[in-house]
Amino acid sequence: MKLHSIRRRPPSGPARQRGAAAVFVAVALVALLTATLLAINIGQLYYAQRDLQKQAVLAALAGAKVGSGCGNDGVPGSLAEVTAAVNQSLNANKNTLTPAALTGINGAQSVEVGWVNDSKGQKIIDDAGNPHGGPGTLDDDGKRHFFPLADGDSHINAVRVNVSTSSYQFPFFAAFTPQTLYASATAEQAPRGAYYLGTQVAGLNGGVLNLLLGTLLCRPGDTACVNNIINLNVAGSTAGLASVNVSLGQLATAVGVNVQDLSDPLVLSTKTPLLSDVLNGLVGALSGVVSGTVSGLLQSLANASTNPNGVPLGHLLGAVDAIVADVPFVDLLDLILALGQAAQAAPGGGVQPIALPVNVDVPGVATARVFVNIGKPPQFSGLVRAGQSCGDPDTDQCARTAEISVLLRVQAGQVLTGLLSLINNILNGLLDVLGVLGLNVSITVAPGPINIGADVNAAQAVARLDTLACPTTSKTTPTAGLSASPAIADVKVGTFTGSLPPVGTSGNVPALDTSTNAWPLAEVNLDASHVCVGLDLFHHCIGLPINLGKTDLTLGLELTDLTVGAKSGSFESLPKDVKDFDPVTLDASGSAPQYPTYLAYGAPTSVHTSSDNPQTVGAPVAVHLQLGLTTEQTGGGLLGALVGLVSNLVNGLISALEPLLDLVNVTLLNLVNALLNILGLQLGAATVTMDTAVIPPPTLVTTELPQTQGP
Repeated sequence: MKLHSIRRRPPSGPARQRGAAAVFVAVALVALLTATLLAINIGQLYYAQRDLQKQAVLAALAGAKVGSGCGNDGVPGSLAEVTAAVNQSLNANKNTLTPAALTGINGAQSVEVGWVNDSKGQKIIDDAGNPHGGPGTLDDDGKRHFFPLADGDSHINAVRVNVSTSSYQFPFFAAFTPQTLYASATAEQAPRGAYYLGTQVAGLNGGVLNLLLGTLLCRPGDTACVNNIINLNVAGSTAGLASVNVSLGQLATAVGVNVQDLSDPLVLSTKTPLLSDVLNGLVGALSGVVSGTVSGLLQSLANASTNPNGVPLGHLLGAVDAIVADVPFVDLLDLILALGQAAQAAPGGGVQPIALPVNVDVPGVATARVFVNIGKPPQFSGLVRAGQSCGDPDTDQCARTAEISVLLRVQAGQVLTGLLSLINNILNGLLDVLGVLGLNVSITVAPGPINIGADVNAAQAVARLDTLACPTTSKTTPTAGLSASPAIADVKVGTFTGSLPPVGTSGNVPALDTSTNAWPLAEVNLDASHVCVGLDLFHHCIGLPINLGKTDLTLGLELTDLTVGAKSGSFESLPKDVKDFDPVTLDASGSAPQYPTYLAYGAPTSVHTSSDNPQTVGAPVAVHLQLGLTTEQTGGGLLGALVGLVSNLVNGLISALEPLLDLVNVTLLNLVNALLNILGLQLGAATVTMDTAVIPPPTLVTTELPQTQGP
């Protein structure tokens, strides 16, 4: 019997698949465990670096408190004293897992005293005569950088601390190379100051301020509301709106939030209280601080207000500093104007021009309208560090006046109706005197209305705090240096089309066509080239023909002068530093201030006056615009030589147009200049008032590691 071998087939089905899955699971578990341990290591490394950085920051803050002199009884600490404070902080805040040790980094010492630039391009010359920073350097990048200085240099304002750990070992991967972690922190203790760009209340007259406030606070078209506010003594010397300063704390109370809310952009963008509610709130917030006259005036403004719009605080205030809530930060008059204007914002986000309810029409001659457009509300400095540049959207907290345009529109078509008969009467009288026969006369008068407009666009005046020195043993109060860029104006004159709305009615302001500064009134053509002394029969002269010549006269209105002062716009330093301050022992609530606070002599709430505060740079100027009658004569012969013909015609027209010229050159321009003063603008000049200086705790500047020094 033949035997056959038996083959066994490998197992198949679920049992075989279970075996393969087990292998894959094992491999996956190893990979997953490795990834988990690696993630834990990365997380541990992150936390180790964070803890090391925290120790460096705390040490730098401690060192800055000693090194700056601001918080050390006015005496700047030496490098040895700063190092001692740094070591004390490191020992007090040591983390046993990542103990920080002072170490040099990239050639920088472990503890350094020095100077931090405050704005792009800023520079100093240290006590040894060496320059640091400035335009054109590697650090001219708009950021703040640390510059080491010699121990004891008078420009020291910051401390940099550089630390490292001993070799950091990864907990789960002993085979990994131990790592050394580094951290750096730069801190300063810089004083902060609040200052203002002053409002000229002394120039108020004629109730124009009341008209402006009425337009801001009242619902469009609510003449009863406007009349109520017109009857208030807003500009009276006893009202004192411009002498009352509002603090962040008081404003927060008025709108029902806390001071931190006023420094939170998110809250500022969502809080939109009604203007009447804010005014009512200010009455309570300022209780016990202002006179009964001011409280009553605020209450009357609140009661009269009918504007239903909310006030967008974010657009009005921007980012404010909440270091000291009770330090005044804005003039009450400026605040009311800014609140009212914010409530008048157009739905699209722009600002609607305010139609002033001022009737300056000249019956039978011209119709005039005046509009005010506040493109940007005033910007208040708050408490800011010295040396910040103006114009940087991220750091700019300079003080500014409002950006204002005063728009004038004059519709003088009525004056043309009597122009033709006036010219005819004058010419007929002259021709009768001359006894000229056969004189051909044609008169062409401007066919349409004379629409004259002027836009006075006043840019914002800007003030900045250039320097603010901490108190010292020899000078126990701060010293402030300020500068300002005066407000300048750009005036455009031209024509417009369309009709004007009724007095005080808001609407679209007709745009100007500024392609010309001249407006033709009339053209007179005199032809005496074929005068017949004798009988003129069917255009044939039976007598003596005489050629007396031809003369053409063109008459018009033209801008003959426009003056708005110098257009420099550059910053000018105040003539003197502000050196006289009083320590503030009690704040508005009667408590001791949280941080050392000083009130400048000459500030609105100070009991002292000062020749150094406030100060003005530049020289105030007024907008001056002059419209005049212009004539152009062409021609020759005897008729062309008759100067009396032209002079009599011009003199007659000037008499007829005098009301129109006075309206534009006198009435409206005086109103423009008064409005600019009311809104705190001195064209060509800027008046700056230093108010308060505060010594806050040290602050962190940067955590960037020192860069390798070049050759």
